[in-house]
Amino acid sequence: MSDWRAFLSDLNDTNGALGEIEAARSARPVYPEASAVEGRIYRETGQTDEAIGAFNRAIREAHGIQPEAHVGIGRVYEDKGEYEVAAREFKIATDQLFDTEPIIYQLLGAAYERAAKTARPSRPTRITFAWLPTARKLPQSNPLSSNWKSERPNE
Repeated sequence: MSDWRAFLSDLNDTNGALGEIEAARSARPVYPEASAVEGRIYRETGQTDEAIGAFNRAIREAHGIQPEAHVGIGRVYEDKGEYEVAAREFKIATDQLFDTEPIIYQLLGAAYERAAKTARPSRPTRITFAWLPTARKLPQSNPLSSNWKSERPNE
């Protein structure tokens, strides 16, 4: 999407931004990126049902491969306090992005941690440690991962 749509969204002109998305969709009916941006706008304005609908449309339009939309759905469920559902969506996004951004791993780990805090006492260990195999997939070439290692105490 072009910068002017982000600009309209930054100005809090959500109606203008949504109008531009509709115009783009009329020119290109299957437009997963537009649907994902629409989902972000709805989430930011507290319209969670509409956000989930737009993110799911983005996933359908992209034939299932739309990590941005999965992150968006995860963020909506995180806002609702449904951390296990949020973690599931973040996990799907990390699986789709093999060389993923570290922030998605942070969101995934935080969702697992929050899910463990709200879960019954018999479940925290299983949920808390479930993300560890995923964390090992962090790319070695990522400059942020080397910064994390050097910031750890006693290393």
